[in-house]
Amino acid sequence: MAKRVGPVGQVHAFEPEPDLLKVLEANVVMNGIRSWTSTSGKAISDCTGEGKLWHDGSNTGGASLISACIASVDGVGAHDPVTVTMDTLDDYAASNVAGDMDLVKIDVQGNEERVIRGGWSSILASKSTLAFEFNPIQFAEAGVEAADLLELLLSESYEILVASEIPSKAKHFTRRHFDEWKKRRTLQDWDGLLNVAAVHRERLQEFPWCQELGHS
Repeated sequence: MAKRVGPVGQVHAFEPEPDLLKVLEANVVMNGIRSWTSTSGKAISDCTGEGKLWHDGSNTGGASLISACIASVDGVGAHDPVTVTMDTLDDYAASNVAGDMDLVKIDVQGNEERVIRGGWSSILASKSTLAFEFNPIQFAEAGVEAADLLELLLSESYEILVASEIPSKAKHFTRRHFDEWKKRRTLQDWDGLLNVAAVHRERLQEFPWCQELGHS
């Protein structure tokens, strides 16, 4: 992805897990993208300060700021927290991002909603495209109502797309689908996470395959 951006743009990558940060930094150097890619050990959320990053059994990529969002892996569950520095996208962008934030990719094990709200001013100003995991069960464990996040995005002219590996197979999640989901969907019958892309209507022309899906 960073190679697609190239030196005409910027990539800002965050990895608060210390061992994985080392891997990230090594990959940046190995792939020759250091001149336009910055790395940070900060954990992005909706506030600044210090927080605890909890590990997830043998799943090295499953750490989370929210211990309740970590499922028991190998019978271990959340364990061995490390203290991390937290920041918001809004605060970080104000000092470190030149120009718009075109794409924000988020995979933070249940903390997605807080990352979005902590960067909401910058996201709206840039009409950023968002790519994130939508998992109502994990959101509930984090004390977040999944419907509220969808409502927030829809209210600001975002189109919600349930992405698959093949773009042409993406499904459009319209307001009608959202209203039906609120009425019928319960956590008990939820069948897992969805990979979601939220694209502002004014940027749909950048994604021809999105336009083919129509919108509400």
